[in-house]
Amino acid sequence: MLYNFFKIAFRNLLRHRSHSIINILGLALGITGAILIFLLVKFHLSTDRYHAKADRIYRVVTDLHLEAGNIEYGPGSPYPMGRAIQNDFPHIDTTAFIIRNQALTVEVPATSVNKPNRYLEKEGISFVSPEWFSLFDYQWLAGDPQHALAEPNAVVLTKKWARKYFGRENPVGKILQINNRFTFKVTGLLQNYPENTGTKADMLVSLSTYKIIRPEFPENDWGWIDSNKETFVLLPPDFTAAEFDSAMPAFSRKYHGELDQVYHHHLQPLSDIHFNERYKGVIRKPLLWGLSLVGVFLVVIAGINFVNLATVQSFRRAKEIGVRKVLGSSPAQLFGQFMSETALLIIAATFTSLLLAKVFLPYLNALTNLPLRLNLATDPLLWLFLVVLVLIIILLAGFYPAFVLSGFNPVAALKGQVATPQISMAALRRTLVVTQFVIAQVLLICTLVVANQMKLFRTTDLGFETEAVVMVPLPAQNTSKMEAFHHELKQHAGVRQVSFCFRPPASTTYNGGSFKYHNRPDWEIFPVRSKWADSEYLATFSLKLLAGRNITDRDSTLELLVNEALLRKLQIRDANEIIGKQLIIGELGDKPGKVVGVVSDFNLRSLHTDIDPCVIGNAPQTYQFAAITLQGNNLAATLPVIRDKWQAAYPAEVFEYQFVDEQIARFYATEEMLAKLVQVFTWLAIFISCLGLYGLISFTTAQRTKEIGIRKVLGASSATIIRLLTTDFLRLVLLANIIAWPLAGWAMHRWLQDYAYRTNISWWIFALAGLAAVIIALLTVSYQALKAALANPVKALRNE
Repeated sequence: MLYNFFKIAFRNLLRHRSHSIINILGLALGITGAILIFLLVKFHLSTDRYHAKADRIYRVVTDLHLEAGNIEYGPGSPYPMGRAIQNDFPHIDTTAFIIRNQALTVEVPATSVNKPNRYLEKEGISFVSPEWFSLFDYQWLAGDPQHALAEPNAVVLTKKWARKYFGRENPVGKILQINNRFTFKVTGLLQNYPENTGTKADMLVSLSTYKIIRPEFPENDWGWIDSNKETFVLLPPDFTAAEFDSAMPAFSRKYHGELDQVYHHHLQPLSDIHFNERYKGVIRKPLLWGLSLVGVFLVVIAGINFVNLATVQSFRRAKEIGVRKVLGSSPAQLFGQFMSETALLIIAATFTSLLLAKVFLPYLNALTNLPLRLNLATDPLLWLFLVVLVLIIILLAGFYPAFVLSGFNPVAALKGQVATPQISMAALRRTLVVTQFVIAQVLLICTLVVANQMKLFRTTDLGFETEAVVMVPLPAQNTSKMEAFHHELKQHAGVRQVSFCFRPPASTTYNGGSFKYHNRPDWEIFPVRSKWADSEYLATFSLKLLAGRNITDRDSTLELLVNEALLRKLQIRDANEIIGKQLIIGELGDKPGKVVGVVSDFNLRSLHTDIDPCVIGNAPQTYQFAAITLQGNNLAATLPVIRDKWQAAYPAEVFEYQFVDEQIARFYATEEMLAKLVQVFTWLAIFISCLGLYGLISFTTAQRTKEIGIRKVLGASSATIIRLLTTDFLRLVLLANIIAWPLAGWAMHRWLQDYAYRTNISWWIFALAGLAAVIIALLTVSYQALKAALANPVKALRNE
């Protein structure tokens, strides 16, 4: 019997081709969107889950509790943290420290076979303590995990970087030259990381080496906290994170002294690191849930199409059902027959969706910069997802139409007089159409608001120059070479300014810490950010000096500029009041500095956050970049000149550069990616909704052929017929707008709360989205309405 069900179902699908194509296409597109979103969400949720001790690995993070209840969150912790934890918590015997993403110049020395090769590695190098490999599970191809990084100048490479440097030779024991000054020895080789690894450092360097490369590193300073310097701990099975956190107030009093109420340390689970944006996470879980909801919406819209088209199709099959019942088919047999048709159609749509997902997956990977894969053979979760999804769609989308069809009265069906069920099918169809367009309208409004927020990110004045400013890394501290490079650059007409600095005004890496103001005995209860730079920093980035004078480049004294935000924190109203005052900077080993000027506020970080208190000071030992402002009409022609000047000053180094505006754009890479994803899926949802609307108007015009013919014979114009057929649908779309607007407004208001700088949700966004929905719906139904209005009424009446 089951074979017979599917045989008849297949024939019916072929008989009603247009109906079947619309249903399969709509369902396939909805399921395709759901599959792609599932792969994306699954990838993020699986990050770092493969470590055997993942549930016991934590990162020590720092919350700075400032005045007026303000809290500043950061993933970093002081370097002495790990040692202090082991002293104060004897049962915690494993802590590890990491300094992430350090830029180094790597040279592979010449051999009898190969010439020397140099690489400027801007990312992918981290310094870690030897205990790092006791926490995290990596596959070792060569070397001893316990001793590989026990000594200075030792490095462990991944297979990918080992191949880049040494080809297929065994890298263990090989030598690398770093920054043209230091010699590193390869002591271990790791298999390439799984794709869902959070920390992907292709070169791991022993932590003791960092103190050699950066001798100014304040290894005993509890007030120096950087966002890229982190402590990890492995808790014993019988000790919880809550117990650890409860002991931290006393811990802070012991090591932070009078600032214990400012520095609050606590544990962050490894499973939370990827998702918590407070602590530099990659993507927030609510955004993933939002994407998942979009996937659900796509399937719901496609399912609504199916239910609507199946119920209207039931009128065309009324006589068929009547004949079957007269010949002895029971309601159960008819129900099974129609559920078989539903299953066959949905299975066909699922296979189509897998092909479409395979086609569109490379575009999704390019958009998200992720290595997502669609492989049913190796992904049991994807199998489970598809099976559950198909069963749910079959049950929810197929049950009601099958129930309605199998319940027709055979006599009435043979006469073409189908009784309306208790729940009016027409009312149900209208409700489902409204639901479709509510979802589509909410997504469209969200897309417009997100696009406005992205525009705000791109156009907001950050308080400094971002256009045509090039950042070139400085290989090492060499005053004579820096001065020569500076002099040569300033001779070129395409270069306006050159400044040596630690970082540009806004960056993802920032320094800062505690400080004392003038004669106050206590450390201030808020940290100050630092921007170490020379006297040309203001001119290079067009920072505005409000009071006092600029800093000089004398090494003998530390001169400081402060921003307006620092004045507000210190409750100083007159900018001239702070001129000449002394600040003691904890980051520089409690070195005193003299305030010589005040600059206007500028954004130090992304627009997610407010402007921080900041000092700009002359600390030449910290300079890591040359900031070069270009001028003229042909900026691209100046870059080769900079490269030539660079190579003349640093012949043994690799030239690299990046524009500041490109660095700023990376602040919002996640939001830009999500905005594009939501935009794509929004238009997909609208298209699926229009498919269903097209199917409904096709049925409506066919059902009302006789009525339209009579109206035309009685003198109705084509415009009247078009208005008759489209008015009901437009009313449903307008009702959907009214329902969608407050829902979308509430959702976007909640989303924007995460940003210090946010766009306004203006009335025109709702008006534009509503108008777009009406126009799209009108265009969708107009073709069939126009076709019916222009048809010959004589033919319509003759056919009836």
